[in-house]
Formats: sequence, C-alpha cells, structure tokens
Amino acid sequence: MNLKTMAMASLLAIASPAVWAQSAVGVKQMINPVIVPQTSVKVIFTIKCEQIYKGPYARYAQQYLGISVPLNDKTVYTIENTRLDYDTRSIPQKNESLSEFVAPENVEENNIPLFSDVSVDAIVYSAAVGGDDTRTTVREKNLDQMAADAANAIFTLRKRRFDLVTGEFGENVFGAGLGAAIEEMARIEDNYVSLFSGKKSVKTYEVTIEVTPSKNLDNIIVCRFSENGGIVDATDLSGEPVMLNMTAGEPFIALEGKSAGKGTQYATMPRMATCKLFKGMELLTSREIPMLQAGTIIEMTNVK
Repeated sequence: MNLKTMAMASLLAIASPAVWAQSAVGVKQMINPVIVPQTSVKVIFTIKCEQIYKGPYARYAQQYLGISVPLNDKTVYTIENTRLDYDTRSIPQKNESLSEFVAPENVEENNIPLFSDVSVDAIVYSAAVGGDDTRTTVREKNLDQMAADAANAIFTLRKRRFDLVTGEFGENVFGAGLGAAIEEMARIEDNYVSLFSGKKSVKTYEVTIEVTPSKNLDNIIVCRFSENGGIVDATDLSGEPVMLNMTAGEPFIALEGKSAGKGTQYATMPRMATCKLFKGMELLTSREIPMLQAGTIIEMTNVK
C-alpha cells in the first residue's frame, strides 16, 4: 500500500464529512486536535501441542525390550511458526489480558481408548488334585507376568514376519496376500509395543493476540510462553517473555502548502516501523508495519 492510498484510508478513519476530490495537493503541518487513527499489530502464533501418554507396561520396557520410554504422562508445547499482521482503526484496540488458553482436548477427554486390550492369556488356571477331588482355581496374572507375555508376543511376531519374508513360514502366502499379512502383523506388533513405549497425540492450532502500540512505539510484552503451558498471559512469570520490539523509521516530511481553507482535509501519514518479535533472545519473525499513531498529521487542500 503506497502513501497516497494510506492517506485516503486515514481520511475515512478521521470521519470527515467531505470527500477529497482528486486534484493537485499541497500539505501543511497541522496543530489543531483531530482523531488520529491507530495501527494495531496482530501477532499470530502456530503452536504444536504434543501429548505423551505412558504405556501400562512402561516400567518393564528396559527389562523386557531394552528400550527407554517415558515413565510419566506429559504435554509439550512448541512454537512452529509466527507472523505479524496489522489493522487500522479509529478507536485504539484495548490490550486485553490473556487470562487462560485451553489447549486442544486430549484423547482421553474424547473417550477414545488409548491402549487396546491385547493381553495374552491374562488368566492363569491351576489345578489341585486331592484324592478323588480335582479343584481348578482361576486368578489374574500380575502386571509383571502380563508385560512378559506382551514382550514374548512382540518377539514371536517379529520372528513370524521374518520367516514369512524368507519363505520359512506360510508357503501358500505370496503376492498381495504376503504384503497384507506382513502389514497386519506390523499393526499388531505396534499395539503391543505401545503398551511399553506409550502413545503420542500431536495437534496444531493458532493463537492471535492483538496489541496497539503507543505513539512512542514502546516495546510490548505480548505474552509469555512455556513448554509446559504453551501461550500464557504476559503477567504469568512461569513463561518466557515474548516481546514486540519496534524501531521507528524516518518521519514523513510535510511540505508547506497553501493555508488551510474551506476544502481542507486532514490525514495522517504513517511512520514505518521495523517490528521484531522475540522469545527471550530468539528472533521469531520481523516485518515493517506503517504506524499511524507515530505518523505526521497533515492538511490536504485543493490547489486552484
């Protein structure tokens, strides 16, 4: 958007009753009070939320599979992308507090089972013989025994899959049937492994925060961010500050024109500002934005 177009837009924001006719234009510094349109900066975050759920056999993963896995549920937030946009208004945007942002619902809240019941022989049968009387007792296996069974099932599936590929097993399985069998065995194995390694749910969402800088373009703490809480309010010291740093460019130079007359229209010529968004010392994004509140108010008159 060029300066002439911005000037016309700012005329509308000032709500002048007359429409400026196209003609040669002279300008002059103006000191009388008028409504100065404001530029609001929109900070748009793309956030990735990773929710990690531990497996029911997590503490046996090292013992039976020799792998290290998460032993607790946790949620990790990362900033995937940021961008800056802006809007123009006659009344300044109120910088509201970001009191709380609720992350996307997790899998459990959607009532979707995290782990399938793939237990192998969860029941133990034992017989006690006494004279002519034989009694059978039934009891459930403990967690250790079930974890051992699941580990054995994983190694059995891997061996069967290897035998299928090498032709040692399933002599009548070939072509598309062989591929389907291997794929199904891999799916079943993944279910068993997830009992040890756990599962991960990844969701991406956007958060937009709008702020209106002062005339002096002072730096603004837009919000704070933490890996555990994501986007939090600027007053929440648990997060790292996300700051909008603004550096004003050269002001618009108004040339002396004819004295204001009946056809005088007022406009605000914006001052370009380099806006940089930082998370701590890390630069997230930057762009130039025309700031009307830091600009120059001018008179636009028809020249006869």
